[in-house]
Amino acid sequence: MKNLIIQFYIKDSGLDRRKETLYHKCMTTVKRYANNIGWDYVLEDTKYFPDYDAQWQLFKIFESNQYDHYDRIVILDSDVFIRNITENVFEKYKSFSACREVDNPIPRTRPEFVRWGNEYFNTGVLVIMKEDIQILRNSLNISKYRKKWKRIIPGRDQMALNAMIDDTLNSWQRINRKDVCFLREHVVLGLLSPVVHVAGRCRDIYHDDMEFWDNYFDILTQT
Repeated sequence: MKNLIIQFYIKDSGLDRRKETLYHKCMTTVKRYANNIGWDYVLEDTKYFPDYDAQWQLFKIFESNQYDHYDRIVILDSDVFIRNITENVFEKYKSFSACREVDNPIPRTRPEFVRWGNEYFNTGVLVIMKEDIQILRNSLNISKYRKKWKRIIPGRDQMALNAMIDDTLNSWQRINRKDVCFLREHVVLGLLSPVVHVAGRCRDIYHDDMEFWDNYFDILTQT
């Protein structure tokens, strides 16, 4: 089986320097991890859809055949850290897999939670099998989903992908929190998974104690 870890990093000229530093450190750990487990690694840094924001570029996986020779593709946001380990936390997932989106109770009045509830997933860490991609391509006009959700709620690529999965695969496998977690959930308890998504406002947590996190993810020892 041929496997790939891919990240999309489209640099914005107005990107905050602190965020840029975080992203580069994260991507360093992901590339190292791919090498540790013997998987290919690709960093996409050019827009495939010029008129769409950076987060929409992951749809290239579904609309281009460039990566069709891979049996399993893991897509990671550029703010995902991975520890320097050899345990392969992704090989157990053999169908479309993601982390359930986590938020506090108040924002659950937002349309995505009203529509999908606990079945709404985050696109920061995705495991996608070749078969999943073929089902989506054969069943959907994917570009229409992209255009529809951009028009209705600008930038909501996550909602578009949730709709695509809901309309075809009907279900998805939940990634275990012991494998992947959000930093905002576990930083207080110190119960960090091997793969950590530094999502949203929790990026400030990293910057507030950068030396601890760099040591934890074994970044300072890298040459």
